[in-house]
Amino acid sequence: MRYRIISRLLTGIVLFLGISASAWAASASISASGTPLITINASGTFSTYTICDSNGQNCYTYDSGSVAGYFDNSYMCGASGHGSANCSWTMDAGHLSQGVHTFKTVASDLRASAGQATSITIDNTPQVTISNPSGGVTEGAFNFTGT
Repeated sequence: MRYRIISRLLTGIVLFLGISASAWAASASISASGTPLITINASGTFSTYTICDSNGQNCYTYDSGSVAGYFDNSYMCGASGHGSANCSWTMDAGHLSQGVHTFKTVASDLRASAGQATSITIDNTPQVTISNPSGGVTEGAFNFTGT
């Protein structure tokens, strides 16, 4: 009896060690590009798991998960899917406040979560060039306008 319990325990350990850790993983990626409109794409991929009852006879495959996109910790988009999911949104960089902003995605499946973040720095300081008088030097008060 004792031998049988130890044998089953060792078999369980060997089976557990035979499953790669990467087999239990969701992955996430995010990209942001464009000016002045920034398009942000959040995506996730999900692992496929086979789940069986305690007898190992009633099994099913599970490959679903969800992905969510965030801007400065505010939820912006989300999607669910089998195997993968994607969501995206667009922002006008001209309306963002000065400084560093973070875009983040989180992907989750049955057994794991993964995240990725990227940051951009907004610097909307206007460039001013004086072309007249020559030499670019002027004295006194003046007004300028722009868009």
